[in-house]
Amino acid sequence: VHSVSLYTHPRDHVCHRSFARAAPEPRSALSLRDGAPALRAVAGSQKGKTVAVPTMSPACGKWPSLFILGAAKCGTTSLSAALTEAGATLASTTCCKTHLPASASHICRNPGWPKETQFLEHCMANGGCESYPRLYETNPGGQAMDATPLLLNKPPGTNMTHARWLALFMPSQWWPHARFIISIREPVARLFSWYNFAKHGGWEHAKTFWAYMKEKGTKHMAYVNAVTQWRSVWRRDAILILNYHRTFEGDQPAALAALASFTGLQRLSHASSFGKHNAYPSVKNASPSPKMDCGVRDYLLRSFSESTKQLLDMIAHDHIAGTAPPEEPAFGAFPTPGCVHWVP
Repeated sequence: VHSVSLYTHPRDHVCHRSFARAAPEPRSALSLRDGAPALRAVAGSQKGKTVAVPTMSPACGKWPSLFILGAAKCGTTSLSAALTEAGATLASTTCCKTHLPASASHICRNPGWPKETQFLEHCMANGGCESYPRLYETNPGGQAMDATPLLLNKPPGTNMTHARWLALFMPSQWWPHARFIISIREPVARLFSWYNFAKHGGWEHAKTFWAYMKEKGTKHMAYVNAVTQWRSVWRRDAILILNYHRTFEGDQPAALAALASFTGLQRLSHASSFGKHNAYPSVKNASPSPKMDCGVRDYLLRSFSESTKQLLDMIAHDHIAGTAPPEEPAFGAFPTPGCVHWVP
């Protein structure tokens, strides 16, 4: 396997403690990796459960063809906003309230609706996944899209991944049209961003980032496991993997052009940049953006080093083998997160 460098290295800082196109053509007979045998394996794991075929109204009932497989603080909202502006359609509140069962009616009122439906998360635990396409209006001229920062990772408390669950319920005629987009951020920077975002929002109470990481641990936070789950079910050329830092902090027009070619939403190629969403501290009266302690950063970089190497090697091998989408930019290395050497 071709080995790649993990990080680029910016200078650390020292400070005192007071430093506060229309729908794309199918690329193969099936987008699902290994086709029907894989689906039978998924169905077999359901222990004889019957999958109902939903009856849909003329106005509601369309399977999404675009999925942003998000992880928190990896640009899901910015990607969703760009693709929506270019013509992708999100879930419909009207369809949701009209067609979902009462047990799932709260989905229609989730904060952030309609971007983050979180419906697959709900139905995997409570049933009713056959209602998923009822969230979307029937519109032959537009591509339906789901974008949720919970789709990349396996849901807690279940052995079934989102990738396999989706394959089980999606009709086979939709498999060739499915496209998946994954934006991957350097893991330590992502976790630090999420901690500060949650801390500011009032739903995270750990006093320091180090305390937060000691509580959460890093065992289940490796990207390579999550990406492998999707690659094991769906064809790699249906999955566009983007380096978050190159996409949002580097050559944005090139990233938008790659997305336009991959999704068929050609208006993306005319945009010059992504909008910025949910960035800390973008809200009014937020304190200055904090810095990470270098000791904590270095410990976490070591903790993630092996899984990060496996991920980057896997992506590089996909490019060499020609299995990645032709539009997918070279992934490259992650930038090393900035930090502060605290001086007493």
